Amino acid sequence: HCPWVGHCVGYRNHRYFLLFLLYLELTSLLACVCIAVKAPGSPLQLLYRAVLPGPLMFTFLVSFAMVVVALVMLAWNGYLLATNQTTIEYLGSSDARRELTRTGQVFYNVYDVGLRGNLAQVFGPFENFFQLTLPCTHALPSYVSSLSSLHHTFEDFA
Repeated sequence: HCPWVGHCVGYRNHRYFLLFLLYLELTSLLACVCIAVKAPGSPLQLLYRAVLPGPLMFTFLVSFAMVVVALVMLAWNGYLLATNQTTIEYLGSSDARRELTRTGQVFYNVYDVGLRGNLAQVFGPFENFFQLTLPCTHALPSYVSSLSSLHHTFEDFA
């Protein structure tokens, strides 16, 4: 469950959650940059003198905190997307991953179809990576919905 969007993030809304994180990161970064351009002698200096420093500093600190939080969330969810896992799958397979690493073997996620395939499963078909940053309304590919009928246990990975 994600308190930021007010509901659970799953198969049908994962791309919207990732886009939300990306837009939040970019907007917060833009706010920090705009506030930080307080160079002496710039035309913006008059504007900054008119605004109380307290609210401006508070806005910068909140924006900077959102940059950090959104970047961490975006990095984590980007890793999960690149490996085609959910957080629950990652945590559930941690014992199997640890055991395989201890014995010198490599953990393999059976649902990982490569970076481009994983991106296509979440965002739908795309021609270039820029298209992934745009909001989309097309339906997910039909072959992805067939994956929901597959059931497995984490013991299958051991």
